[in-house]
Amino acid sequence: DELLERFAAKFRSDDLVMGKYFSLIASSRRADTPAQIQAALQHLAFDLQNPNKVRALLNTFTRNIPHFHAADGSGYRFIAGKIEEIDRFNPQVAARLVQAFNLCNKLEPHRKNLVKQELQRIRAQEGLSKDVGEIVGKILD
Repeated sequence: DELLERFAAKFRSDDLVMGKYFSLIASSRRADTPAQIQAALQHLAFDLQNPNKVRALLNTFTRNIPHFHAADGSGYRFIAGKIEEIDRFNPQVAARLVQAFNLCNKLEPHRKNLVKQELQRIRAQEGLSKDVGEIVGKILD
């Protein structure tokens, strides 16, 4: 933790390096990775409106098998919430992020149901963009 903090302090003004920093946090297998990601969302160098930062942190998290696919569905809920949030100001980035759920039909029944619940929640969102709605519809149908 101390090394990560020192690294972030040293390179906080270098966007490319901080992108790698956020990817490293999101890909970690540490038990506290979800908490680390929550902290990264609050980091001064992170901006949810910056597509490169979103890709570095959130898209990388969707490839983190143990945490994104947590048995309790917390990884799916987290990403679904961020999709809803991002969709309000950048539908294209949100649509890219929702593609992480394309593997829904390849999951075992329990996780498949958890993903479908989150996708249905996204689809029910008021003001859902066409971009996100189209992808969610394709996955669910």
